Amino acid sequence: MALGLGYRQLTPPELDKAVTEFTIANALNPTDPLPDTYIARTYANIGEYVKAVQYAEQAKNDAPTDPFMWGTLGSMYYRLGKYPEAIATLKLAVRGGTSDEGVAVEGIPLDYGRIAEFYYLYGLALAKSGECNEAVQIAQLMLQGVRDDETSVYNANAMVTICQGGVVGTPTAESEPIVKIESTPTFIE
Repeated sequence: MALGLGYRQLTPPELDKAVTEFTIANALNPTDPLPDTYIARTYANIGEYVKAVQYAEQAKNDAPTDPFMWGTLGSMYYRLGKYPEAIATLKLAVRGGTSDEGVAVEGIPLDYGRIAEFYYLYGLALAKSGECNEAVQIAQLMLQGVRDDETSVYNANAMVTICQGGVVGTPTAESEPIVKIESTPTFIE
């Protein structure tokens, strides 16, 4: 896995080699969710969200009580534009609850980094789906809890703007709101 992470950090990243190394790590320990998680994130960073969802789903299956795995899967669904699926999985990561399979998942308390991403993607999916009461609650929580994170604050404000019927950024006519999500690949370690 370390070799795969190293390939992802090269300039330019050697993502095919990274995926190969993560696949080898997965074959050596198929119940470890991290190789699948790293593969999912790698595919997400190059826009291959269908593949990313497949690997994130496998990681979640390997560790069904781990809210981080639910968050990773939810973030892939969000990027694929599958907001109902994103809401269901991100809710388990953020709020906790019981999965459809009957597995109890404890929610992750808000924090900076990847966890804040789970929160703002959850809130944005809610806002874009018209579930504004919860979206605004998430936005308020983020504005208080991660106020030093520019991306999180931007996205929290975007949730409120969407729910107020506005648009974010400078969209063209009849386009969906533009929402700032970190454009620089940030890989989990």
